[in-house]
Amino acid sequence: MDELTQFLAGPPPIIPMDAGWAGHKRAVLAEAIRIQSIPAPTFHEQDRAQYVFRRFTEIGLGAVRQDELGNVYASTPGADPTAPLLLVSAHLDTVFGQDTDLTIRQDTQEKRVYGPGIGDNSLGLAALIWLAQQIQERGIVPQSPIQWVAGCTPTGPAPSITSSRSGPPFSTRSKQPAAHKAP
Repeated sequence: MDELTQFLAGPPPIIPMDAGWAGHKRAVLAEAIRIQSIPAPTFHEQDRAQYVFRRFTEIGLGAVRQDELGNVYASTPGADPTAPLLLVSAHLDTVFGQDTDLTIRQDTQEKRVYGPGIGDNSLGLAALIWLAQQIQERGIVPQSPIQWVAGCTPTGPAPSITSSRSGPPFSTRSKQPAAHKAP
């Protein structure tokens, strides 16, 4: 079994956390709806980033910070600080414009929720926050340190990726949209 599989499936108590997932679906959905209600079109994610920053802080994650591009970072220390870093990430932006009606519709008969951006990427951010919160609340100390990232603009210009233990693990965009040429 590789190291990542051991981390995810073995002790620490990931399995009891997974078994309790059914009881948390409503909380994750409510978080996703709160996130979805904050407009975050590409290059205008600041309000949503501030929300995630606040949630990371409320949860009690370590080293909560935001870089000059708007990416939000937090960390969970691992039992072995020299172990490979585990990056858990979701993007902040959505393809929907600032003036989009973000009204959520719920179909209780079909057990479905509809609304612009609920799956792009409000649910991903809500799941990231939920997972971080579960690890904090349960006192789980993972083998590897975890870097939590709510990143900006994956749908914008091609990302520039760097790897460094001393700084943010990646930068997802330039400050201005790149000019695109037709093929």
